[in-house]
Amino acid sequence: MNRLEVLQQLFEEDNQDPFLLFALAKEWEKAANYQQALAFYERLHTSHPGETGFYYHWGKLLEFMDKPQKALEIYDLGIANAVQQGDNHAGKELQAARLSCALLL
Repeated sequence: MNRLEVLQQLFEEDNQDPFLLFALAKEWEKAANYQQALAFYERLHTSHPGETGFYYHWGKLLEFMDKPQKALEIYDLGIANAVQQGDNHAGKELQAARLSCALLL
């Protein structure tokens, strides 16, 4: 079994685990199935919006997919979440990613 198959099997047992949702998003991204990766990021956001770390990766995928406006929206969501959580480190990383993305417009 490859990593994606193992993660999917674990996901079938617990489809609400934020780590599994993130890991599946990254694996689908690695497999160049970007729509499936986006679906897992969206599901992660819906079920665990307080998890700060995934917003950066979600935004970067959207930038890669040439969707900078949507990426900026995701960075803004992540920044607001980082502020709410008091996570200054994540907030700064998201602000830097947002600035970099905005400069490309």
